[in-house]
Amino acid sequence: MASTSSASSSGRARYLIVTDTLVREIGAGRYPTGTLLPREAELIERFQVSRTTIREALKRLSTMGLVSTLHGVGTRVEAREVRTSYLVAMRSLNDVLQYEGEQTRFQIEQRSDLIATEDDKSLLKCAPGQKWKVIKGQNLSSTGPYRAFADATIHIRAPYDDALTRKSRYDAPFYSLISEKHGIQIVRIEQELEAIALDERQAQVLEAEPGSPGLRIVRRYYCEENEPFEVTVNIHPAKRFTYKMSLDRKAH
Repeated sequence: MASTSSASSSGRARYLIVTDTLVREIGAGRYPTGTLLPREAELIERFQVSRTTIREALKRLSTMGLVSTLHGVGTRVEAREVRTSYLVAMRSLNDVLQYEGEQTRFQIEQRSDLIATEDDKSLLKCAPGQKWKVIKGQNLSSTGPYRAFADATIHIRAPYDDALTRKSRYDAPFYSLISEKHGIQIVRIEQELEAIALDERQAQVLEAEPGSPGLRIVRRYYCEENEPFEVTVNIHPAKRFTYKMSLDRKAH
């Protein structure tokens, strides 16, 4: 039986622990599609949490498309896997900019200054001594059941960091603000994808399990200069993010 103390000691909200447990059990077939989950009172007893916690967990399961509530009957299992998935289809630079412009609601958690060293060269592609502003935060979801769809670290090279204000939330991507303020045009984007295992902090932010598969996407934005003016690192849960690329051969 799960206990209140075990829930609090993990550092995660109790409703998330209940949600994750039920998602795994539904996926494993413990509660087959078309059957009912245990009633609220049974779940309260099992997890040793409040009624509010159980209802929040069931609400999230419903948003994920896993269950539906039948008044007077109970909570019925509708699917074994979460339906929500972020699909990115890329064919050109404009596709990247359109996707990020539509999806970005960035919440800043931390700001810091960085003077690049040799150790930073592989990520930032710049000479040592270059000044950068480092912004850490999350790309927030406006439609899905999860609060954040990416844990992000954004590096902005001086003097382009003057496009930032004191706001803690931005509804437009930083490269767009920089382009407008400095009158520059993005001419090239480099992108790197890497499979990773989510660490504890990333898992907590993204409401996933520590050690579960993740996708790390690095993007470097260039104008006419040889060094990028912005470098972003986004971490996504692998099960909730799909990356699709289509490359067409064009004559000449």
